[in-house]
Amino acid sequence: MSQIKHLLFLAIAFSLCNPGVAQTGPPHTVPKTPLPIKKPVGRPTPSCNTGPWPSTTFSSHGNEVHFWWDPVPGAVSYIIDRAAPNQTPVRLTLDASGVGVWDVPPDPSVAYKYSVTAMQPPANGKAIGCHGTTSYLLGPFTLANPSGQATRGNDPTSATVSWAPATAVIAYVVWGSGLPNVGETFTVGTYTPQNGYSSIASPMDPALHQGTLGWSIDVTGLNPNVFNWWKILAIYANGYADQQHPGFAGLDAIPHCTITSISPTSGPVDTKVTLTGTNLVWVTRVGQYSTDRGGGPDADPILSPAEWTSVSPTLLTATALVSGTFNVSQVNSVCGETTPFVLTTQPPPPTPQVGALTVSFGFTAGQGETCQGGPVGVAVQPQHVSGNVGTTALQSQLSFSGLASPVTVSGQQTSGCIATHLFGNMAPGTWTVTAGIPGGAAASCAVAISANQFAKTLIWDLKCF
Repeated sequence: MSQIKHLLFLAIAFSLCNPGVAQTGPPHTVPKTPLPIKKPVGRPTPSCNTGPWPSTTFSSHGNEVHFWWDPVPGAVSYIIDRAAPNQTPVRLTLDASGVGVWDVPPDPSVAYKYSVTAMQPPANGKAIGCHGTTSYLLGPFTLANPSGQATRGNDPTSATVSWAPATAVIAYVVWGSGLPNVGETFTVGTYTPQNGYSSIASPMDPALHQGTLGWSIDVTGLNPNVFNWWKILAIYANGYADQQHPGFAGLDAIPHCTITSISPTSGPVDTKVTLTGTNLVWVTRVGQYSTDRGGGPDADPILSPAEWTSVSPTLLTATALVSGTFNVSQVNSVCGETTPFVLTTQPPPPTPQVGALTVSFGFTAGQGETCQGGPVGVAVQPQHVSGNVGTTALQSQLSFSGLASPVTVSGQQTSGCIATHLFGNMAPGTWTVTAGIPGGAAASCAVAISANQFAKTLIWDLKCF
């Protein structure tokens, strides 16, 4: 396959690069004229009255011809000749059906006379029997080149070039943007008129794959800011091609993008802004000119891909990092800048309005007696509170130690044992305080908590004071 592809490539390259040199062999340029319809050019008088001629049908693909006919009654053989003007006819070989022939004429730019003769058996002592002949004039042949189309690839510097396949083509030569100056040859496979394509002796070029129209190739390294083009040449049997009328595919340059506005124009760090413009599809870079650091490319924070998104051809979102203008770029071009974005100082969050509570729990005991017992469980539950800070229930445990000492309870002097715990971060409102020995007696009290104030409650001998 590589040898065939190499020979085809050299032939096409020589022709493309040396237009003034006369060509003595394929590929030949042929007139782009339609294939003539079935056209009898003569029916010779048979040697006797019993020699009917074949009623022949034909089809053509490129420079390939196929004749076939219904069996002629009494015929014992058939003769098929092909003759160029002023040349000796060439005898062709029947195909496997015995009533047809496939042919690729040597020069598609020439009109050929095809003659099909049905031979009857010898009779009446003659060496040659009766016969009848039908003749057709075919050619010149049209070697069509496919029309193509190109679509942008996954990135702006790549494209897929596609074209519709043509029957009897053995290879395509494509040249243009991103390809060698003399073109690149893509082999379809080995083709024979009767059997069609075979990938055994000459496999299909791996760079050739199924595309939008049929065949396609991928091209990289394109300049997205200019018009890219490709020409497609179909190579038929014996290396013939119509070089004067190649197929064509084009791809317009990526439209230049613009930036027209920004919203909002101020806010704290990490503000999400919307940039409005045109053709914001192939954006590759978004940055900010930092006015705080004098601006310029060296001072630009470059936004990471996660910090900007091309939403549509007219909208792009970005994250404000500093004070300054947003700068947007495409491949090899700059879309423009926005008006400056002003970074504002974000006010500190408000101080939560909460209060605190001191809970004391005690019992009467003679002065100097040892304080023992506990632990005493204390639970504080919100009942009717405001705000969303400090609304969680609180709890603790109290233990007693030391000796009983004088205590003032509701203005009266007494002695006993007492323990205290401070609860903070309590939302303003009404709370319930419950204290007692686990599994034993307990007391509950309602307490009002005010913002930025300390409240106190005393549970003495299981009574609230």
